[in-house]
Amino acid sequence: MDGFASAADRGGWRGNSSPVRWRWVGVAVVAWAATACCCKRAAAQGAIQTVLESVRGDSAGDSGGGEGEIPPPSPGHSRRREPAGEPSCDPENSDGYFGGFLLLSGACVTSPIWAPIGALEDTYTQTFFFPRFPYDDTPGHLFQCPESNPGRPWSGRFNVDYLEPFGDVSGISGRLLLSTTSRFGLDTEASHFEERRPHDAFDTLWIGDANLVFRFAQSEKAEFRTGLGFNWLHYPGEDAAMSDFGFNFTYGADFFPRKPWVLSADLDAGNLGRAGLFRFRATGGVMLRSVEVYTGYEYLDIGRAHFNMLLAGVRVWF
Repeated sequence: MDGFASAADRGGWRGNSSPVRWRWVGVAVVAWAATACCCKRAAAQGAIQTVLESVRGDSAGDSGGGEGEIPPPSPGHSRRREPAGEPSCDPENSDGYFGGFLLLSGACVTSPIWAPIGALEDTYTQTFFFPRFPYDDTPGHLFQCPESNPGRPWSGRFNVDYLEPFGDVSGISGRLLLSTTSRFGLDTEASHFEERRPHDAFDTLWIGDANLVFRFAQSEKAEFRTGLGFNWLHYPGEDAAMSDFGFNFTYGADFFPRKPWVLSADLDAGNLGRAGLFRFRATGGVMLRSVEVYTGYEYLDIGRAHFNMLLAGVRVWF
């Protein structure tokens, strides 16, 4: 054994593996520290108050004019003219290029819809049914043969998760998603944020959305949905409470690669008052019969306020 240990030392097993391990640990610590510093700086400026200012349109630069405004061109200013007899472009070629550009742009913009439909080979000719929960005598969350395993025409899931932005702002979120064999469903969510302010004071904020969704691509192992709805915000301030609404577009997908794993991703884009809203989350979970335990990442952008958050939660499928 002594000879084996000395050989291991000479081979560099101990000397090489340990620095490599600690090098990656150091990189991870530095990355998380940088994220924490950014979030703490936003919190120090009052993240919730920044959100409210953005929604009201009180942020800097919203008022027209200012010292940095570019003056209009003077009346004597004229555009550079092309020499006579030398057209700048060929009208026929420009029309062809413009048409090709529009076609390519349209294909790229609509690819999140037609690409999943083609990948899952969804022909809209078969009706899928739901088990009680994913992997309940099925390879995923949908199946086509209710005769051998009677399915249900609807399915629901409710989750509660904790959001940790590495700063003075913490959050709790809840979400309900109802799906049917008609492919239409309801997706609604509410999040409560709390921020520690100076002198042991707290700021609280509620945001959420409600959407009518359509499951446009589906198979036994995956499902994609999109929909439209509205965003809402409520600030229960002691001196000046505030509420506002806005438009919301949602897009989401769930994957069931192999029991007991579930991978999910959701995107919301819209507005709240005069502020733009963008929200993205990705989670990976493990099914314990009808309960999924998951963790993941969420990014939330409202006006000038930005949050990078880790999340952990529990989802009940019914």
